[in-house]
Amino acid sequence: MAKRSTPPTLSSTPRLSDAARHVVLPKSIVSTGWPAARATCNRVGITFDPWQDGAGTAILGKRKDGLYAAEAVVMSIPRQVGKTYLIGAIVFALCLSDPGTLVLWTAHRYPTANETFQSMKTMVEQPKLRPHIVSATNPGGNGVIKFRNGSRILFGARERGFGRGFQRVAVIVFDEGQILTQAALDDMIPATNTHPNPLVFFIGTPPKPTDPSDVFLNMRHEALSGESDDYLYVEFSADEDADPADREQWAKANPSFPHRTPARAMLRMKRLLGPESFLREGLGIWDRVGGLGIFTAGSWSRCFIGRDQKGNILEPVGEPMALGVAADLDQTWLSLGAVAGNDGKHHLGSVLRCRADVDLKRFCSEVARIQKERGVPVGIDKKGPASVFITALEDVGVDLTFLSFDDFIQSNADLRTAVEQGTVTHGDYDDLNAAVDAAGWRKSGERRLFARKSGDISSLESVAIALWTAENAATYDVLDSIF
Repeated sequence: MAKRSTPPTLSSTPRLSDAARHVVLPKSIVSTGWPAARATCNRVGITFDPWQDGAGTAILGKRKDGLYAAEAVVMSIPRQVGKTYLIGAIVFALCLSDPGTLVLWTAHRYPTANETFQSMKTMVEQPKLRPHIVSATNPGGNGVIKFRNGSRILFGARERGFGRGFQRVAVIVFDEGQILTQAALDDMIPATNTHPNPLVFFIGTPPKPTDPSDVFLNMRHEALSGESDDYLYVEFSADEDADPADREQWAKANPSFPHRTPARAMLRMKRLLGPESFLREGLGIWDRVGGLGIFTAGSWSRCFIGRDQKGNILEPVGEPMALGVAADLDQTWLSLGAVAGNDGKHHLGSVLRCRADVDLKRFCSEVARIQKERGVPVGIDKKGPASVFITALEDVGVDLTFLSFDDFIQSNADLRTAVEQGTVTHGDYDDLNAAVDAAGWRKSGERRLFARKSGDISSLESVAIALWTAENAATYDVLDSIF
């Protein structure tokens, strides 16, 4: 994994290790087919910047047996970087060097697939490449580039069913990888099964919370976490807290800026996309993913309530319904979570997190104040780590709803179900996000409950308790908590 240092200037062209935020290589690379591919490209007038050289070296990396080392080439690349040029050049080289090569280039939407075809058609017109091409046409709306040696590149949209039924496909490019369902992947990957050495690309930008992005999210997570040792993962992105108007951040995200991508192109994209989309698509900045240990990829992100046009987190609509109190295993940290009604959903909120040995009195007073002012129930796990603070809470007048151990387990399951089904929302609470990131599962008999993988997860447990309390306090039999 590589981190960039300084952004490139007009006179400099960065290497891949300097340009990319993340470079994760397959562990089995011992050689590369890039020198031969680059030579083929050079002969037809296609040249490369140093970072593209580095990317090509990694993409065409090979194992000892001569097969491609990367089970999947996964690239998170902002717009205007030149991904069509780079991947297109690699595809051209493979088609020219191996007669009869079949390539499928697929995007989610037709306009994107057609735009890519038109860009590749422009590359075909280069004088030294044109003699190798029979035609570049789009019969029936799907683009086709035919080579004189029998190789073909086919372009189409997954939303129109493109990609099913092909055999012995040498290369598949999944463009708009952030909008790729497992079903679409299952439909197309078998097309490579009969090819002895296929190459599969997944190229996209950071997904919106509403995108069906589980495939892309999981691949990124597996690469960055080290769970997969046969992915090539390359990511270009600005800093997480980047100012969208900061041109140094543009250079961090885009190694083609400013020497190939001019400022006017970035400004046009910024204006057309709007602030939030520009951060994702123009600067490559990922939303906090989180929760891959307890939630499926993307589900927690999709529950984020969103931001207004100025970038401020939207306020939930509705009234407070319940509070939840939880503590970490060491009883060092106390967390107060809340649930409010939000337009037919429950909104999860992190109200307060503090050290018990320093701020216990303030914590208890705040719980009492909110309950008195809002008239909401306050839930707490009667046998959990927070139970040692029950007396302190009751001493200041807090009326507690006690959860049994079974109730607490159920609260964990209910929260997971609500997140997966999208029936809850949440804001950008740092402590809650951190708790979600730190959480995993542990078993209690045949059931599961949250477990700490690293750090404090009491903020997560507090909102789970609050959600259970909001749904059960009115009908809850206090005697249940005794057993």
